[in-house]
Amino acid sequence: MTNEQGATEERLEKLERQNRRMKLAGLGALAIAAVVVLAGLAGERKPVGTETSKAAAVVRATEFVLVDAQGRERATLGMHRGAPVLALYDANGKERAGLGVLSGGPELALYDGAHENPRVMLGLLSGGPLLALYGAKGTKGAVLAVPSSVGPALKLNGAQGSAAVLGVTDLVLFDKNQNVLWSARP
Repeated sequence: MTNEQGATEERLEKLERQNRRMKLAGLGALAIAAVVVLAGLAGERKPVGTETSKAAAVVRATEFVLVDAQGRERATLGMHRGAPVLALYDANGKERAGLGVLSGGPELALYDGAHENPRVMLGLLSGGPLLALYGAKGTKGAVLAVPSSVGPALKLNGAQGSAAVLGVTDLVLFDKNQNVLWSARP
């Protein structure tokens, strides 16, 4: 065996010893980490709601306010006239959408940001579902309703207050004072 071969074998044995030590050290670290995790999982459990628990299971409040990174109010969830209401606001603080369960039933209102009145209203009222589209001044432009008593109906409102109502069985035209101008009924 030459000097060079002996030196190579010696270095190889040294590397193998270091490799075994590193494996043992890694295995030991893994065992310690496992013990810590298992000890944490097996620790004493406190019922939620006790003084030592970290989080409550139920949060009770009359209003929640969501703000953006600049501190502007972007959403509220609260009670309004005894009914739960969710309101969503744009970056300028204007209400853009509202969802509530009011006394007449659930309603969704959509706003254009330029007016206080909704531009679209969708509801499930006691008489049946309703979709209302409003003009810029808050006047009803069109209403599609499906009252349970008479069936679906579409009402189109004119700018001067006149209207046309199309039902399943009839078509009625009204003047601005809601007087019947023309009717086609079976």
